[in-house]
Amino acid sequence: MIDFTPYVEGFKNTITNTWLTPRGIMFSEGFALCSLIEHFDVDLMIESGVAYGGSTEMMALVTNKPIIAIDTFDAYSDSYEYASTRLSKYNNIKLIKGNSLVKIPEILNIFKGNKIGVFIDGPKGTTAIEMAQGLLYTEERVQFICIHDIKHGTPNQHYCSSLFEDVIYTDEPDGPFTSFRQAIDHHMLELNEKICEESKSSLDPAEGLGYLQSTLKESPYGFGMAIIIPHE
Repeated sequence: MIDFTPYVEGFKNTITNTWLTPRGIMFSEGFALCSLIEHFDVDLMIESGVAYGGSTEMMALVTNKPIIAIDTFDAYSDSYEYASTRLSKYNNIKLIKGNSLVKIPEILNIFKGNKIGVFIDGPKGTTAIEMAQGLLYTEERVQFICIHDIKHGTPNQHYCSSLFEDVIYTDEPDGPFTSFRQAIDHHMLELNEKICEESKSSLDPAEGLGYLQSTLKESPYGFGMAIIIPHE
């Protein structure tokens, strides 16, 4: 089981902007992703499901390793333009418009590196779980796969656990990630409360800075993410 302890202070020192991107991930979930990238020293990070680029930017702030971020950008009409502009300043991000189920096999056929990480934030549910299963079955270079929006105690979580051994769920109330979730989200909330009041979600950080406060009230354990490490 991975120990996230060595990565806590580095994340806190690097991720200091407490604006939570709409349709994005919680800071503790981003911490898990970034820790895994560092722990396994991956040669490539593949993200399936970009939306407005919150998780993509979080990863880019922590690592200079290449990140290929894929999305159809059909769900939100303004997301491609927004994400493209937001992520344009990072030289290690390649944004691809397309279907991940098609694009990822193409990337894996071309890429020559040995260690790959995968984050699935679209498709969702059983399709995402079966996508992960297919990748792990066909690609030994994958060091870890994280699947977003898998809530602990739901049918999707039970299905995920039936396919993979020793899955870590970031929102498990008393699981191996609990202390790290609490440490990161409490830290970011504390910073946020010092500079703003609670607010609704907004793509304008000035208007939506307090969204972290309202989100943690509604989802104190986060949105839920499954961490699958096949070689541990």
